[in-house]
Amino acid sequence: VLAMEEREKEAPGKVEMLMRSFKDQFREIIAVYHPEGLPTDPPGKASNLCYAFKELLRHVGPSDAAISNVVLTVADADSEFSTGYFESLSGQFLATDQGSRYFKIWQSPVFHLKNYHRQPAPVIV
Repeated sequence: VLAMEEREKEAPGKVEMLMRSFKDQFREIIAVYHPEGLPTDPPGKASNLCYAFKELLRHVGPSDAAISNVVLTVADADSEFSTGYFESLSGQFLATDQGSRYFKIWQSPVFHLKNYHRQPAPVIV
């Protein structure tokens, strides 16, 4: 799911480029555009993510079997994943017993190196 802000004029072009670049690496890529001005839904990352998740659930449908095959990874535009990250994540997810795999948070490593010179001091340390 590419969770985009509807108010961002460049969003459709970014979606087109990302879909073209990664179409062969994922089973499916969908884009959702978080509308501006929804009641009790301020602009920002958290509300955008919540909106995208609701749209994903609508897209997948009500079947528990369909959603049980989805592993959701949240990343920002400047995130990078090492080679084999998704394969490793999938393997670890499948190797975990079904009774607990849905109650785990699968966190990728976070290294604040890309824009470290623009990060607040507590993040750099």
